[in-house]
Amino acid sequence: MDPTSDIFSDDLPPASLHTDDAVSDGACAPPQQAEPAAAAAAAAATPQPAAQAHDELDLAAALLAERQEWIKRMRLQFCVRKAFAGTSSMIHADGSLNQDYFRPPKGTALVSDTPQRAWTDTERRKLLHGIATLGIGRFREMAEQLLPEWSPNDLRVKTMRLMGRQNLQMYKGWRGDEAAVAAQFERNKRIGLRLGCWKNSVLVADDEGKVLEAILATEDASGSGSGSGTAVSVANGASAGEAGTDQENVDPVQASAVASASAAKRKR
Repeated sequence: MDPTSDIFSDDLPPASLHTDDAVSDGACAPPQQAEPAAAAAAAAATPQPAAQAHDELDLAAALLAERQEWIKRMRLQFCVRKAFAGTSSMIHADGSLNQDYFRPPKGTALVSDTPQRAWTDTERRKLLHGIATLGIGRFREMAEQLLPEWSPNDLRVKTMRLMGRQNLQMYKGWRGDEAAVAAQFERNKRIGLRLGCWKNSVLVADDEGKVLEAILATEDASGSGSGSGTAVSVANGASAGEAGTDQENVDPVQASAVASASAAKRKR
């Protein structure tokens, strides 16, 4: 074999054949262009925006499922107590809540020592004005400025009824007029009736996360958003009997999972 044949081998970079002064003086040779096949392979290996968003959504769903399973295990371990026979029907065999357990028996009269104040149309309009100008979540300011005879928690419960959703975290910072509020109520009612999660005229969370998926799937179309700079969350294991409780304490794992899902959906 001719010992000089290696000079013309394809294994050597094209720069090795240059004999001009710049190259002979040690100057950098022009960069090589990647082979077409190699370039195509590199491009295929680069994560695409749609695929990346899908992966993030899958991760968020996995975190949510893991959290739900943990909740069910805790319920199975602590909810049913042998010393209290009534707790035997609190949960189902898989650890999911039995919503009927939290409903009072038919014909039960709810008695309160405190006379119930009537919620007037004037007060309703004031609350709607507060939602439109201050935004959902600023209930203390609404009480101080617009409805001093009602507590911030009272106004939170009234807002839940107006919006048709038990947990208002995804609405924190949301503003809208009466028509927009009514549209959100109808949207939440449709989701609740379809999934069997419409309890006491509000949409409640479910153990499987189907309510959250439906909310995210209709979020952009409904224009609800999640509020500027607001962490998105959903309360797990909330029963119909818990409507009206303070939902501000959010589980960080759940908030992270839902925020990731919402962000991934917006990328798509």
